Amino acid sequence: MKKVKNKYKLLKEDWILVSIVLAIILINIVLQGYFKNLDSDFWFSLIPNFIADAISVLLSAYVITRLIQRGEERRAKEKVYKALGKRLDALNNKVAQKYIHFVTKKPAKESEQGLINQVKDLSSNIELYVTANFVREGVKVFSYQPGQTTDIFNSVTEEIWSYQKFCYSFKKQIKESLDEFISRYISLLPEDLRENLFIIDDLLMTGIFVTPLEFGIELDISNAQIKEEDFQKVLSELGEEIYKLMNYFQEFKGDTND
Repeated sequence: MKKVKNKYKLLKEDWILVSIVLAIILINIVLQGYFKNLDSDFWFSLIPNFIADAISVLLSAYVITRLIQRGEERRAKEKVYKALGKRLDALNNKVAQKYIHFVTKKPAKESEQGLINQVKDLSSNIELYVTANFVREGVKVFSYQPGQTTDIFNSVTEEIWSYQKFCYSFKKQIKESLDEFISRYISLLPEDLRENLFIIDDLLMTGIFVTPLEFGIELDISNAQIKEEDFQKVLSELGEEIYKLMNYFQEFKGDTND
């Protein structure tokens, strides 16, 4: 509700416009009363004309003001895109890949557009992936071990990590990337983009991402019970915020997503 109220809040220019219109009407009434009696004929002729003229002036001025404001906001956003577009894309791809990996328990192998679509699909159908044994299942991970062979392909091995090990790594890497991006570019970030990033950061601080490894211990969670709805809610919201983040500059890329 707070966002809706702010969206329709009158600007300073709007109040000035309303004040000017009211002042003009008051001056007309004073002049009419000075040069002519304020009889019933005057009031009956004034009311319909006043309503029509006032509505016309207010609507015209309001539309023009909003169009100008939107144009300025778009130009400002485009400047930020030119400065940070590629950097935000790199952050988005990393966060999206980690999110997909976390939910599906398999590494993501998609193009940028494929990542966007998969993030949207996962957040909309999270209950298909997050079930009662979500934290009991291992996670497939490709590990790179340089120096053991001259063949780069043979340097990559497939491993199965425990949920808590992968969760700890997931949270740590994403938060570090977010913190670095925000601290480096916060002075350039529009308010809505900052809000988007901070919401993602806050979601990563919720209880579903807390593991014993954060306290330096590793426990056996093979029989752990979870509240599926809590995990589903947080992971669905996280996917929605990542999807919004990935589409933030979409209008400047010559492509749109539903």
